[in-house]
Amino acid sequence: MNTTTTANLDRKLSALEQRYEELQTIMADPETASDPASLQRYGREYASITDVVEKYRALQAVRAQLSDTEAMLGDGLDEEMRALAYEEIEELHTREAELAQGAQYQHVLVPVDEVLARHRETRAHLEAAAG
Repeated sequence: MNTTTTANLDRKLSALEQRYEELQTIMADPETASDPASLQRYGREYASITDVVEKYRALQAVRAQLSDTEAMLGDGLDEEMRALAYEEIEELHTREAELAQGAQYQHVLVPVDEVLARHRETRAHLEAAAG
């Protein structure tokens, strides 16, 4: 996966993660909770993106570990520790590629643009209701 594709995917997945968090807040709102139709609609949307968001969060965690491990290499490790760090980096790169691939395919299955359009509709509806 090239850098542009990765950046594009990360941008879309980040937006999806924001929508996921917003849905959690909306569903926790007593007004939404008292409206079964709204709760069901938001619940369905939430469920449809949960797997993708979880994969994205796992990917972000692996990337953070990778960054930390690469930073350790500059800390003057002895030969044995350096070899272990390189081994871990290799494993983390493999895991990162697997997660990115999984998130990419999941991303294709969940029409992100459709989810984000619903997000804009929800926001407009909430703003109109708020006055």
